[in-house]
Amino acid sequence: MIINISCNFLKEGYVQTENSEGIYYPFFPTASMAIKREDFDSVGGFDPRLFTGEDIDLCIKLQKANKTLWYERDSVVYHQHRAKLKELLKQFYYYGYYHPLVYENHEKSNGIKFFNLKKINVEGEEFLEFSRFLFLPFFFKGMIFLNYWIPTVIFFLLSLFSYYLGNILLGHLFLFGSLFFYYLVMYRWVGLDKLKLRAEMIYVQTLMDIVYFWGGFVGGLKRGMLYMEASARDLSKLKMDFDIDETDESIIEVREFLSSKKK
Repeated sequence: MIINISCNFLKEGYVQTENSEGIYYPFFPTASMAIKREDFDSVGGFDPRLFTGEDIDLCIKLQKANKTLWYERDSVVYHQHRAKLKELLKQFYYYGYYHPLVYENHEKSNGIKFFNLKKINVEGEEFLEFSRFLFLPFFFKGMIFLNYWIPTVIFFLLSLFSYYLGNILLGHLFLFGSLFFYYLVMYRWVGLDKLKLRAEMIYVQTLMDIVYFWGGFVGGLKRGMLYMEASARDLSKLKMDFDIDETDESIIEVREFLSSKKK
């Protein structure tokens, strides 16, 4: 949904927000962010209703109050991620679930807005930016983010719903459609040769995308809005993740740590 600067390969310096609108502002996750106390207090701090997404909401409020974000590219942050798949999927479900509330906080007008993702070149370096390409006047709020993951996730959820209703044939058709779009995404952006090498990571990421989308959809219904959101990852960057330098000290250190845990 909203651009996470720390994952967007930006150059060091002040973050540009000239093309931001509504809730589509850059943000830093608070796990890797430092902020002056007076600035934090001046915008009202965190929204206590937000179990997740409070860092997005905070960064939007700061930028709307004419505060600026500085990206320190060489900073090092240690963060412990969820170690179990069930905990990880639960975390991403709630990431999606509370985003409609962030949307409601900063988007006051009714209507359904359609967004997609495009690449912007700044000083020879690419980064991602949201672009609104369609607005439909309506009596309730809605946000639909169209990208390569949406068909895969929607078809997969429809297949589960069909199986639940007992329509096996329709479930198979939707599942085939989901796998077809998934294949297209993986073939286009990752490459099947590298997919085989890191299949476990891709499959876990796909599950995260599914529960993330479902959480946002359910959270939107709870707030009386249509909310369909998917990951805003630049999969072309994902290719770099597969090209591992076996001599890199950090890689060696992580593998030694994992080996010691297995003993």
